[in-house]
Amino acid sequence: MVSDSVEITLNPNFFSENSPFLNHPLLTAERAAAEIDFVLNQAQDAPFLDVGCGFGRHSLELARRGFPVVGLDPAEAMIAAANTYKQQLPPNQQSKATFVVSTGEAFDADHKFGTALCLMTTYGQVSASGPNNGLLKAIQQNLKPAGTLILEVPQKQAVIKTLKPDDHFGSDTHYTAITRNYDADSGCIVETFELVSPNSNQQFLLSYKLFDQPTIKADLHSAGFKVKAIFGGLNEEQLTTDSMNMVFVAEANG
Repeated sequence: MVSDSVEITLNPNFFSENSPFLNHPLLTAERAAAEIDFVLNQAQDAPFLDVGCGFGRHSLELARRGFPVVGLDPAEAMIAAANTYKQQLPPNQQSKATFVVSTGEAFDADHKFGTALCLMTTYGQVSASGPNNGLLKAIQQNLKPAGTLILEVPQKQAVIKTLKPDDHFGSDTHYTAITRNYDADSGCIVETFELVSPNSNQQFLLSYKLFDQPTIKADLHSAGFKVKAIFGGLNEEQLTTDSMNMVFVAEANG
């Protein structure tokens, strides 16, 4: 139980300063390396565009391997963290990665990209300005003809079936409590994260849309893409009804 005297801060932007995303225990360097192995098996045409790059784990892994990459994220806290992590690379690798505070819809590059990444829940993210329905078309316009998009989204029915309404991590005095709700009318998951310590209680909100395979296929087609392959994760697993995520490899129409 949190004392009434504890300062409570509510931040509707999950990706703001002190976000639990910055210290997510599952988002390891080893996982990023394995996921980039998958990406490079599907496409190696540089430069890369990482849309919704977060704190840069995929962009920085690409830079480590010598690929030029631009990482975009609308959250200043995420880009600040990405630039901090970039300083840990050797100078020749640092120069390969550029991070920009921007949504994918607002970004208009002065050159075209060979490959774009749009991973986790970036497509379908709901912010104060609403859902990012125009994102796929914006990505297509920044790709070279026949450029590749690798799109990862949650699979609707599998996520709903296994949804845990709450989670609790940590000790009695320092912990993170998570509540999750699915809103059938909007098709969105809404998650609330509470970071509790004896002196503070920070709350972060995250909302994102769930998709089924036909919807994503239609969205990609409408945005000017042709689907080349579909997987059940960033590891070349076959997509099944139990796959929590769907990964689409699509080619931009010339």
